[in-house]
Amino acid sequence: MNITFSDTPEHKMNTDYTWSDIISYYYFLFWFVGGTSSVLYFVLWLQELSMDYPDSDTDSDSDSDSQVETEPKNFAYENEMFEEYDNLEDRELTEEYVKDLSLNTITETTPRGDVLTYYDSDLESFVYYSKTKEIPYKYLETVARKYVINYDCKRIYIDIRKEYEKGVNKCKDIKEKEKANAEQTVVDIEANGVNKKRQLFVKLKSYNRKAEVNNKQKDKIYILREKSNRFSYRGKIEEYKEAVSSECDNTNDTNETDNTESAIDKKTMDFSAFKKFKSL
Repeated sequence: MNITFSDTPEHKMNTDYTWSDIISYYYFLFWFVGGTSSVLYFVLWLQELSMDYPDSDTDSDSDSDSQVETEPKNFAYENEMFEEYDNLEDRELTEEYVKDLSLNTITETTPRGDVLTYYDSDLESFVYYSKTKEIPYKYLETVARKYVINYDCKRIYIDIRKEYEKGVNKCKDIKEKEKANAEQTVVDIEANGVNKKRQLFVKLKSYNRKAEVNNKQKDKIYILREKSNRFSYRGKIEEYKEAVSSECDNTNDTNETDNTESAIDKKTMDFSAFKKFKSL
């Protein structure tokens, strides 16, 4: 069907339009207006969003940075206190100072419970009290590190890392010497002729099997530290506190019977009572 527009004063020319042309026109107009409106709406939405959160990226970065700064470092208990120990000055200690360490204790909470410890110069050992004797050595090492840090006595502690490194190096030296000796043995066999080489091959094969077992045993021996910290268990923490308190009370009662004894220095009395308790 054709629509004809006649030539009138309002129309200068005749134009024929089909229905499909009209529909296409309005279809194009609809999508053009709709698409333009969508783009404008999206732009306005982005502007409003940026106004509501002007520093969102900065805040996010600062929050993440502060979280990194404030988040504590998580170490296994046996690896704690190494940094503080390394930073501690290795100063000389007098004999009297080391002896008086028996009066200085710390109580540390480990994964196996509380541990009270002090250093006994006579035993050259860290004496400890806890609910159970079965405190792993690696935990006691951490307690000892905290003790020497607290009382500034680095020299009484044996650094297990250095001792282990010495053991590993010594093991490597032994292996290198054994390898050199084995190579020299082969050279000597070759110099003595093929027949002797065959005769000794059986002996060497048997020897090497034994040597392999011995080497494994040597590895275990030498990788173990030549020196290590000693720890001596003496009972439960409650027993320690009760015994020290009882000894101090007995000393005070004895001193009260004689006025001349009342001037004795309190530290001397405590030390005397403490030494009595340690000898039990």
